[in-house]
Amino acid sequence: MRDIAAKAKVSVMTVSLALRESPRVSSSTRQRILTLATKMGYQPDPALQALVAYRHRRAGSSFLGTIAYLNNFEMPSIVQTIPLHRNLFCGAHQRGKELGFKVEEFWLKEPGLNPERISNILSARGIQGLLIGPQPTAHTTMNLDWKHFASVQLGFSLRSPRFHTVITDQFQASARIMHELCTLGYRRIGLVIQGEQDMRSENRYSGAYLALQRRLPKALPRIPILAAKDIDEATFCAWFARHKPDALMGSTTAPIAFLNKMKMRIPKDIGYALSYAYLQNGLQFAHSEGRQEVAGALAVEYLSGMLLRNELGVPVMPVSLLVSPGWEMGETVRQVGPPVAFV
Repeated sequence: MRDIAAKAKVSVMTVSLALRESPRVSSSTRQRILTLATKMGYQPDPALQALVAYRHRRAGSSFLGTIAYLNNFEMPSIVQTIPLHRNLFCGAHQRGKELGFKVEEFWLKEPGLNPERISNILSARGIQGLLIGPQPTAHTTMNLDWKHFASVQLGFSLRSPRFHTVITDQFQASARIMHELCTLGYRRIGLVIQGEQDMRSENRYSGAYLALQRRLPKALPRIPILAAKDIDEATFCAWFARHKPDALMGSTTAPIAFLNKMKMRIPKDIGYALSYAYLQNGLQFAHSEGRQEVAGALAVEYLSGMLLRNELGVPVMPVSLLVSPGWEMGETVRQVGPPVAFV
């Protein structure tokens, strides 16, 4: 197998997987290796195959290496304290364990670290696989010696360099919320969103809202988006009084306090749906189920394939793998009339 690996310019592990017709190796690479093995007269050892199969059944996946989950926040251990990162890391850690990888959090902001030292530490530990977690702010840039690493980013907040991306489909999440609210009969749906959150998704939340607005019956109003870094009471109340929405959707819970002051009851007087799960005073809010654990698991799967193929550095043509979101009805919306059909 070493001779085949040298001829094919791939790792021995890749040859081993290809000869077993593993789906973890691309079909083109697999076929190239199989063709080369035939030309070189490779014959598998039946006794060795039986031993390998036995060991696999007894021991499960062997250890293949460590994958670093990069934390670019000012605080350490975000996988313990921030729900989004906790969910992504949990899915990545579990799938990594199944595939033979250990996923560890790596804090980039630790005192004394700089891009060169970070790259050297990772390389010294033999870490080639990087999961780049969602960034603290939109349009983030990051400098490492990328040519030594295979990298997958989680979300779109890292603008440069751009790697293969795995995340929940935020456009579909926003569209799903709007569709469900219309099915419940809401006719004046408003979007209230933190501007930073929308920018982190490259405006996928607002884009879906505006796209579906265009498909509403002409008789229904098109309520403008309320977007700001911080939604203050005066701005919200003025917007609310002018447009009189019967349902709100968005990424912030700030308006809840304002609605309470206005004596607006959820869901009796107004529906409320969020882009994430939220529980307040025992009330479970209607929300889009992000399935971050699935995104984390898929990111590790994709990254493991890159490592097997020795795909290091910044990709020329980054691809995006989007996880379809779910919908949880919760207790903050209700059927208020006949469904509104899109045109």
